[in-house]
Amino acid sequence: MKVACRFEHKLALLVIDLEHFKNINNSYGHQAGDELLIDVEQRMTKRIRSVDTLCRLGGDEFAVLIAKVDKFEESAQIAKGIIESLRGPWRLSNGVQVHIGASIGISLYPEHRDTAQLLMQSADAALYKAKRIKRGTFEFFTQDMTDASRKKIEMEARLRKCVEEDHLEVFLKHK
Repeated sequence: MKVACRFEHKLALLVIDLEHFKNINNSYGHQAGDELLIDVEQRMTKRIRSVDTLCRLGGDEFAVLIAKVDKFEESAQIAKGIIESLRGPWRLSNGVQVHIGASIGISLYPEHRDTAQLLMQSADAALYKAKRIKRGTFEFFTQDMTDASRKKIEMEARLRKCVEEDHLEVFLKHK
């Protein structure tokens, strides 16, 4: 990010979650899951530029740092390409054919966040929105996501306090 800041480049961070991977891993074993992850990485590598960075975050989550983005539509195109490339059938070495998909959250530098940690949190928030709305798609981060999450956390804290202090009453409405 320091280089992007210095040269005033824009970046995009994509956080990718594989759909149905856990079922395959649990049904066919970790060796089959590991084999699938290697194939996933190879397909995704073909969809990004040589200047971009792909890494596995853990489990079935990956991240792609798209360096030097001129237009943010480029990150949407890369996300679409990744989703499409992962949609196709996969044949494991044991002969089983499986299907997975991917949901992607995208955050943008410097528009959305100015630190790596905040950029990652923003992409994660966008990922969970994508999964909640329609799996197998991508979403860009918006500030509304953070505001809604904070409101939800604050409401939960207030409700917990009311329960602890015995300030809630329940009224039943009879018909």
